[in-house]
Amino acid sequence: MDIFFFITLMISVCAFIIGMINPRLVLPWITKKMRSRVKVFRTYSTTSMLSLFLDAFIFNPDLSYNDKLVESLISIGYYCGTMAILALINPIIPFNFSRGEPTKNRMFLTYSAAMLVFIISSSLFMSWLTLLDKILMLTLVIMIYSVSVILLSFIIRLFKVLMGWFS
Repeated sequence: MDIFFFITLMISVCAFIIGMINPRLVLPWITKKMRSRVKVFRTYSTTSMLSLFLDAFIFNPDLSYNDKLVESLISIGYYCGTMAILALINPIIPFNFSRGEPTKNRMFLTYSAAMLVFIISSSLFMSWLTLLDKILMLTLVIMIYSVSVILLSFIIRLFKVLMGWFS
């Protein structure tokens, strides 16, 4: 099983590199107009990350089931955090799960909320933490998320005001 995920990882990395040069070569199932480097990034970075996570954590015989679950949830949480940061740069890069237009706010809030859910759920399965530690960790993560959302909305409003002054 390890060989399967290693081969999947290598194919994904090679397709990612080739697709960044010429997207037509690695996305044959998409119409020619829709092929782009963003689609290559979405497809093959996700495939690479999933094969890496599955190989490293799920099929590692040295870890207990609980540790595998915790590590997998934390890794997916980090992936969602990365996509949240990329959404602030360009909202087209991450996958859009809603029907509306992908805006920076919507994409950031979606992926940061997913990150929050995965990190909170991973902390619930950490057997080495006491109940008080888990509660403190949950409140800390929720507070950090709330402050980041408030700061993001403040920065976006400030940016809109400043852009209005300069136009």
